[in-house]
Amino acid sequence: MDTIVWLIIFLVTCGITVGCLVLLKHFESAWLRRMIFAVVVALFFIPTIVLGLKRPLNAPIIFLHLTGYLLGALIVDGILCLVARKREKKADEPRGRRLARVATASLFGCLIYLSMGFLCANWVRRTEYVFETEKAIENGCLRIAQISDVHLGTTNDCGDFEKLLRCISEKNADILVITGDFVDEYTSREDMLRACKAFSTECKIDRVFFIAGNHEELDGVDFTAEELFTELRANRVAVLRDETLLVNDSFYVVGRKDASESRKTMTELLKGVDMSKYIIVLDHQPNDFAREAAAGADLTLAGHTHGGYLFPLRFLSSYLNVLFSEAECISGSGTKLNMNYVVSAGVGTWGCSFKTGTRSEYVIIDIKSLK
Repeated sequence: MDTIVWLIIFLVTCGITVGCLVLLKHFESAWLRRMIFAVVVALFFIPTIVLGLKRPLNAPIIFLHLTGYLLGALIVDGILCLVARKREKKADEPRGRRLARVATASLFGCLIYLSMGFLCANWVRRTEYVFETEKAIENGCLRIAQISDVHLGTTNDCGDFEKLLRCISEKNADILVITGDFVDEYTSREDMLRACKAFSTECKIDRVFFIAGNHEELDGVDFTAEELFTELRANRVAVLRDETLLVNDSFYVVGRKDASESRKTMTELLKGVDMSKYIIVLDHQPNDFAREAAAGADLTLAGHTHGGYLFPLRFLSSYLNVLFSEAECISGSGTKLNMNYVVSAGVGTWGCSFKTGTRSEYVIIDIKSLK
């Protein structure tokens, strides 16, 4: 669905760009053309400078998109001018006026497109899934809340995270799981401490489980991964490092180390486990579903991919797996053998402030027992 939505957004903004090219061509007033150009330039470049100073990757992403719109606009405008010249036999438009018109239209179309990307990165929606199982579960149903890829401090500050925890607490989840990249190298120690404290003060869910992603193991500028784990444990969060826990004598939670680390196999993690009970695997990178399913897992929850981040990458994901560590799924849900899996697009972003092609999300999963 996200791909369809973003295809529509892309086509609409392209249509707006072409419409601007045609409309501005009929503006005879030089003063009005200059005024429109100045306003559009200000609307585009002021946020670009602000966002570029906030995160270094914002600037190249913005200009990459703008380059695409400029090239497209130049091609379309060249075709329109050629058709008009043959049909109306008018003299060529002055080069300066034409380039200003192309720039204005491109900036305007790209501004709308990236504004939607900024909105989708910063507005965290709820995504829900329902799965059924033949295994018995206490009370017949288990509700799981999943948060992934917060990357605290990029699109989500501590206030945003506290608000998110309060919102999720209202969904009556039995457990909350954080599937990696809670922080990254841009997260300050102060923000890390406040966010960890929020699990005690803002979260009303009784059981909270955490696994590390690839960014926790890079170590923050102001703190180490072990310091993060210590703070989480101090605020009633179970940090699972290749560990398996039996919860309420009803289901298992298996927390794996990140794929970038040396870690146990699924066979080792499930050794001695009662396979008649429901088994939930937390694995940050979605690249080991086959082994997890073969070992007997019922559900794997992952993140890492951010839904492909940018619109074209969703189409090219099968050819660009190196960017996503050979991910078996970019976002959404599916099945592998008898195992269900969910890959979250994540609550936040890393390094930039945009998501074009997907939307930020937290996930609510209901597991219903047929017994």
